Amino acid sequence: MMDDATLLRRYANDRSESDFAELVRRHLASCIPRPRGRLTATPNSRGTLPHHARPPNGLPFRRRSIPGQPITIPMKSILLFAIFAFATTSLLVAADLSPAKWPAEERARVEALEQQPFPPAIRIVEGKSGVVSATISPIAVRAGIEVLKQGGTAADAAATIALTQVTTALGSFVSYAGMMQLTYYDARTDKVYSMNAGWNSYLAETDPKSIPTGENLEAGQGRKTLVPGFMAGIESMHQRFGKLPFADLFEPAIWYSENGITISPLFAYYFSWRQKFLTRTPEGKAFLGQAGGPLPTAGTRFVQLEVAKALRAVAKNGAKYMYEGNGANNSSRRCSAKAAKPPWRT
Repeated sequence: MMDDATLLRRYANDRSESDFAELVRRHLASCIPRPRGRLTATPNSRGTLPHHARPPNGLPFRRRSIPGQPITIPMKSILLFAIFAFATTSLLVAADLSPAKWPAEERARVEALEQQPFPPAIRIVEGKSGVVSATISPIAVRAGIEVLKQGGTAADAAATIALTQVTTALGSFVSYAGMMQLTYYDARTDKVYSMNAGWNSYLAETDPKSIPTGENLEAGQGRKTLVPGFMAGIESMHQRFGKLPFADLFEPAIWYSENGITISPLFAYYFSWRQKFLTRTPEGKAFLGQAGGPLPTAGTRFVQLEVAKALRAVAKNGAKYMYEGNGANNSSRRCSAKAAKPPWRT
């Protein structure tokens, strides 16, 4: 007979109803003491119990499903069964996506690939359970694969990849203050969904005259600053198609924000090229200093502690933190409610 640990692992991979039923049977048989309180009732013609049943003293526990014959169920069995089912479900859904738990050689491999501006070779890749494809960041791709390995959906993987890509790109050409467009095929329903989490304007801004012009930039403030839809889009996608806890999807991005991204020769060139512009403001100088010197150079580690702090806040409080929370500026606090509810189409 298969031991409990092996059976639980098999259920975690296959989600077989028969395996789950066997786990529950074993748990009830071995862990539940004989209770004193019992629920006694007579099934109706369909074999189901009436809602008004009460737990009087009764006969020893027996489970039957024959219409017209009494059925007596210990109340403690019901309670422990519910606790066991909840604990099992929580165990299977929760994930640990932190790169600290990745195999060391695997993490070193993808970090080395991150240093190359282009793939070393063109390959055809196949997978039996799923495939992850992205145009940038081998680290982010590895994070997406980890999501699928731990039971996440395609939406979970896509969200994790997008969040991680911004961290590995240092917010240069992709940004948490950007936009998101999505096309999603749900194999279960055989439907295609699309979402546009683009830009929105200030709350209740409807007058075109408030849009600033080149001649008078101070005349209006309506659409001078657009409200980004990226984070709201990530959350909306997860709410509809996600399976893993929302906060877990941020783990790879947070880990690399706190532990740093190794500056590639290409990034070092970009920093040198734009140094004159980035050093014009205190914020720009602070940004450049995140690699431990006045200018990030190839091989140094770029640490983004403020980014990690913001991501932790969004993971804990939801996307609304970007628009309404302590980290939002005055513009974001007054943003359109539509920013937090991107439109879906089927």
